[in-house]
Amino acid sequence: MPLRSINPVPQYLDAAGNVLGYGKMYFYTSGTNDLIDLFFDINGALPAPNPVILSADGRLPNTFFDGTAKQVLTDLDDVQIWERDPVGGEAFEGVFSDWNSITVYGESAIVTGSDGNYYRSISAGNQNNNPVPPPTAEWEQIEFISIWNTNISYDINATVKLSSDGLFYRSLVGSNFGNNPASSPAEWQPLITEITDKIKTTASLFQYMNL
Repeated sequence: MPLRSINPVPQYLDAAGNVLGYGKMYFYTSGTNDLIDLFFDINGALPAPNPVILSADGRLPNTFFDGTAKQVLTDLDDVQIWERDPVGGEAFEGVFSDWNSITVYGESAIVTGSDGNYYRSISAGNQNNNPVPPPTAEWEQIEFISIWNTNISYDINATVKLSSDGLFYRSLVGSNFGNNPASSPAEWQPLITEITDKIKTTASLFQYMNL
């Protein structure tokens, strides 16, 4: 999808509209006052100071970081001009956006792979590492368990959680529609049943071995 062009080298001004020469740009963990690691290059090879000092004409040099952050602009004397939270990669891409080779993903970022499955980044500065096909050293495939909904038709072996009892159930049939898992043993099997059977089998085997 085409994207709107933005100014890649904005010039920062103070409240009076004067160029903010040698002002300071602070970067914090979103929602906190904890400074984060910054870099002058997209690969994270050239560390940058935090705050980053603006040029004489009030421009920010190339600055990179993982994930999202709280960004605070001050003048040379640390008088705050503005604050924005959050800013950064995942904030613009959005959770579950399609993976792309350009975005630098932070640890725990979640994307949709070309195979339609979901993947969570297990490394910081994760760029140009396709999660498909899994497994990879940078991504882990994840799945989500839905809360059972009477309006959805479930496939065989689909797993849901029932909010009324907090238990997990596996669908025993296809086109499983409108059958409450708690009262439909022909259509749903509580997963605890499978676990309990395994425990009983193991206990019986242990008892037999110790006779």
